Amino acid sequence: MVDSSLKFSGLIKEFPLIEVVQFLGMTDKKGVLNIFNEKEAGCASLYFDKGILVHAVSGDSKGLGVLYSTLSRETGYFKFLSDEEAPEVTIEKPIHILLLESQKYMDELNHLQSKLPPEESILYIQPYLDKVPPMNTFEWQIISLTNGRRSIRRICEKIGDELSAKTAIFTLLSKGILSCAEEEPAWVYLIPLHIPESDVNSDRFFPPLLRTNLLLKTMDGKLTLKDLMFKLNLKGREIAEDIKLLYDCHWIKFQPDQERIFLRFRTEM
Repeated sequence: MVDSSLKFSGLIKEFPLIEVVQFLGMTDKKGVLNIFNEKEAGCASLYFDKGILVHAVSGDSKGLGVLYSTLSRETGYFKFLSDEEAPEVTIEKPIHILLLESQKYMDELNHLQSKLPPEESILYIQPYLDKVPPMNTFEWQIISLTNGRRSIRRICEKIGDELSAKTAIFTLLSKGILSCAEEEPAWVYLIPLHIPESDVNSDRFFPPLLRTNLLLKTMDGKLTLKDLMFKLNLKGREIAEDIKLLYDCHWIKFQPDQERIFLRFRTEM
């Protein structure tokens, strides 16, 4: 059975959303224009009532920011369903005004994008900050979505308002709170040193794991923990467990300045 409510659909690169919105306004349509990304995941919904655009929503965001961000999309596809009722009214401007403002929005977005890394860049939270600078609610929202796996584009899609999201990302990158390069923890550059038998006041036993003993024998007072991980093909979790065990059992030590780093980040190892 053909769904009579499905009026039309198409690719955004063939039918720009601004032209689609203009058409729906000129033909006094009522319904919802659903916009999807290339992976067929929903990005936004624009609601019309007799040709008037009354509501835009994307995730938890809604209103003008979502509309302008959606109209700036150049990829993906859309589907229009007629007679769908808008759940609420968040937009109260004529379409011709909205389209003029969307052009200004896109100009600002393009200017901002020229200052940002590529959209597919993965964002990371800098792990070690001496002091966390003040942040507004929107910047905290970006922080909450940054998990070392999401790209700038994906975070913007979750926020809904691309310009506001990228403005916050630019600010957080400038403050050094976010980065596009995952920073290695400071402890991987520590150099473990053997503690001579003469410096130990009590009996000590060799560690129970063969891996730990091999690590102990490979240490030469020059190799960093990162070098040792590479040399012995160990994972970060494995060498962290071994190093803490060897330290607690008085097999190894660090130079005073490095020991402070070790003790500071020990719980994170």
